[in-house]
Amino acid sequence: MTLVESHSGVRGTAKVLMPVIPAYALSYGQWLRKRSMAPTVIIGHDPRPSCEQIMQSLMGHLGRDVRVVDIGVVTTPMLEHTVREEAAHGGVMLTASHNPLHHNGFKFLREDGALLAPDDMAGVIGRAHELMGEGVDGVGAGVDGMGAVRVARVRSNPGSSYLDFVLSLLPGGTLDDVRSFYADKRVILDPNGGAACGLCDVLRLGMGIPLEVIHGSVARGPQRGIEPNGRTLAAIVSTLGPKDLYVGFDFDADRAELGIPVGSKFASEFGQVVSGQYVLGLMTEYVLGRKGAATGPNENVLDAQLVNVPGIGIRNRTIVVNDGTSWLVKDVARRHGGRYVEVGTGEINVVDTMIDQHAALSGDGSSSGFIHPATRCRDGVMTWLYTLALTAERGQDVGGLLDSMPRYYTLRDDDQRCEPNQEAVARVMGALQDYYSGRGYELSRPDRFSGLKVIMDEGWVWFRASATTAGQFRIYSDARSKPAAEQLLEDGRAAYKQAVDATRD
Repeated sequence: MTLVESHSGVRGTAKVLMPVIPAYALSYGQWLRKRSMAPTVIIGHDPRPSCEQIMQSLMGHLGRDVRVVDIGVVTTPMLEHTVREEAAHGGVMLTASHNPLHHNGFKFLREDGALLAPDDMAGVIGRAHELMGEGVDGVGAGVDGMGAVRVARVRSNPGSSYLDFVLSLLPGGTLDDVRSFYADKRVILDPNGGAACGLCDVLRLGMGIPLEVIHGSVARGPQRGIEPNGRTLAAIVSTLGPKDLYVGFDFDADRAELGIPVGSKFASEFGQVVSGQYVLGLMTEYVLGRKGAATGPNENVLDAQLVNVPGIGIRNRTIVVNDGTSWLVKDVARRHGGRYVEVGTGEINVVDTMIDQHAALSGDGSSSGFIHPATRCRDGVMTWLYTLALTAERGQDVGGLLDSMPRYYTLRDDDQRCEPNQEAVARVMGALQDYYSGRGYELSRPDRFSGLKVIMDEGWVWFRASATTAGQFRIYSDARSKPAAEQLLEDGRAAYKQAVDATRD
């Protein structure tokens, strides 16, 4: 597998990663030391077998004046929270998220727990390549010194502190409402042997609702496909009873997929696994559709519509999403008087725009990613808690709530291939841009490196090279009817093939 380097992080097989870790550690250490003479960095990881070896190499090359706090197996949201809680200067999360178990990777964080901004990450990548060219060992010993000071513990238990934090983001009285609504129901949590196993055990004991944990052993590893989706969860959700709710996390638990029983119109139309687009629709319904919107003054307000977001206070009634998000989220936001802001794909693009716009929430519908303003990252546990809160507040199960949602069909093809380098991708994206603009279609923020969205009367089609899997190219379509979405996707495949062929000539 080719190394994948982007503003989302660095990924590859463990074999591919190991030779580049010294250069990346030195580069990130230098970035940290521009902000502090003696920076503290929090390091955590998911349970992949290669994490310990990668972590030791990483800590061995950050630099002697970098203080490292190793907090062990944690979810990505737990690590990001700990960076903020400990007032650290940055963090490193070792994970390949939904990629296969023999893959790994690392995400570099800044002081607020969010991913590095694209320009900063580009600088870290560029400096790492310079170090590789110069010879890492010589540069490391001569400039930075090898190794890092290891700090044994943090001030608080990362798991307990994180759970206290996310529970504080629920409105007062919500847990009592949840316990009442779910008293005769069953919630199934599935961490799949991943980083959320410990959290799920704590939640099972402390939530006060009928809660069952399956696949909860880190030692046994994944018991289903490592990426939760309609295919890997089909067998599990087919066994759900009429009052069950299934929640499946990916390996670092920054995403949660929902499974619902048969019986609702939604399940009949779309299946029992709720797509990430509709999960974000539910989050939008909860945050923007809550009663008691604030109307007082706010110096950061962009318009007259405000909402009181639990845990953070008065925000603009705005949602920020990436451009791979279905327009169903736009419809949900607008029916509650919300403002809809769309940005280029990439979690940090969404997060920084959310901060800048003082938005009530943000997310990535294409990957089940809900982001609360207080968290700075996608968070599967937060998604689950807000799902419980919404159902309890409305007195309806998830299927019933989805029945009242706008109908959109978002189809995806993740099986197209591309050359695993930016120059080749840019040529293909340029050919696609020429193809559609020449036919008079509207292009939404065309970017030859991050993505291209084509707006049509029936809906839209979206093209992007994967930022997490080398050589993978993605095509999505979104429309109000399934036949229209299928036709858009088929036309997109044909346009992509033509663009690839044209750039090979």
